[in-house]
Amino acid sequence: MSTCTFRDVGPFDQDTGVIYNKAITNVGGAYSATTGVFTAPVNGVYYFRFTALAGRSKQRAGLHLFKNSQIISWNSIFIPKAHFRYFSNGFVAELEKNDVVSMCLPLGHTLHEMGPQQNTFSGFLIHPV
Repeated sequence: MSTCTFRDVGPFDQDTGVIYNKAITNVGGAYSATTGVFTAPVNGVYYFRFTALAGRSKQRAGLHLFKNSQIISWNSIFIPKAHFRYFSNGFVAELEKNDVVSMCLPLGHTLHEMGPQQNTFSGFLIHPV
């Protein structure tokens, strides 16, 4: 699964789920472009990665990556001036069938979009268990 968003996101006054509204690939349909949630179709070891663009002056940009209801990865940066910066992270996780993985924009944080596929969320099955 590989997805992206085509719009600026945030800031919001509460943690807000990020919906990547453009599925680049979604073999098996495990990612929902309606809810922004990846649902594991089988037990296995999965790899997930996100890349995001920060670009608003004096703003925080960041993302939390959730497995079910627990944060398992996150990044956050502060942009003192209008300079664009990318940030990314990835992880390997063992998921059971129907576990969910999703992205969340923390309170007061933003994502910036200047063109297609600058804010992406990807994942795939490495090995079934």
